[in-house]
Amino acid sequence: MEGAEGSISGDAISEAIASLEKALENQMEDSEEPVDEEKQDPVSLGDRAAPLREMLRLALQSNSYVMWRPE
Repeated sequence: MEGAEGSISGDAISEAIASLEKALENQMEDSEEPVDEEKQDPVSLGDRAAPLREMLRLALQSNSYVMWRPE
């Protein structure tokens, strides 16, 4: 799938937001176990996903789409 381009629009945006938020919740539940702080990534997955989540929400509000293309 590397190098794939695509887009998401319409009802699929709402589904993508819900899936992303569910995956983040599941990841947070899984990470509640004690973690070696030296090996822990300083940037959480939730922080990394925030720009994508915001793009999806803005596209949903404006009845638009999100598109990606490899460079």
